[in-house]
Amino acid sequence: MRQFLLQGSFVLLTLTPIYSNAKTIDVIAIEYPPFSTLGVESGGLSFELLNQNTNKNYQWQPYFLPPKRAFANIKSGDWCASLYPTPMAKSFVQYQLSEQTVNIGLVRLKQKDSFEWQDLKQLSGRTVAILSTEGTSPFAIQFAQAGLTKAEVQTVKSGVQMVLLGRVDYAMLDDVSFNALETNNKARLEFSKTNLLSTKLSIFVNPECGIELPQLTVLDQK
Repeated sequence: MRQFLLQGSFVLLTLTPIYSNAKTIDVIAIEYPPFSTLGVESGGLSFELLNQNTNKNYQWQPYFLPPKRAFANIKSGDWCASLYPTPMAKSFVQYQLSEQTVNIGLVRLKQKDSFEWQDLKQLSGRTVAILSTEGTSPFAIQFAQAGLTKAEVQTVKSGVQMVLLGRVDYAMLDDVSFNALETNNKARLEFSKTNLLSTKLSIFVNPECGIELPQLTVLDQK
C-alpha cells in the first residue's frame, strides 16, 4: 500500500502487482482528469495508454503529488518517470503515448469579442488561474512577464470554478478537458482560439533510471 499526498491531505491507494517479474516504476502525476486522476481505478487515460503501449517489463505505479511538490521532486532529480512536464530536469527522455494532440489554452466567461491574442501582453492587468508551481517555472514566468496576476490552484477544475465565480478572468485548461465540462458550465465559458502550448500525450523518463521503451516514439530529450 502506498500513501499519496494530494492537496494537503494523504490518499491511500492499494496497488496489486500484475506482473511478478516486472520492475515497479513510480510515475509522478498530478490530479488532472481525464489524463491522470485518482477518480478511476486505472489512474486515468495516460496510465491506460502507458500500460497498453509498453511491454510487461515494467509495472507503472501512479504517484500522485500536488503540482508544486511534483515540480520540486523532478527539479531535485528525485524521480524516474513522470506525466508532469519536466523541462526543469537535468536530463530526460520524452516518449509519445498517443497521436492525439492536446491544445492548452485559457478559458474565460463567454464574451462577444474573439478570444485570441498575438502576444500575452495583450491580456496584461488581468488575473489567471494556473496550476501551482515554483516561480522559476518557464510556464509560470510567461504570465508574470506579460503582466498578468497569477492565482495558483491545485487542480484545473478549481481554476475553472474560479472563472465561473468571477474570481479570476482566465484559467489554464486544455481543449479535451474543456469539451468534457458539464454542459451548463461549458455553455457559460469559451476556450481561447490562441494556444499556449500544443503537445502529445507523453511520459517523461529519467535516463539515470535505466528505463528503456523502444516501442515508443521519442519526442524530445535532454
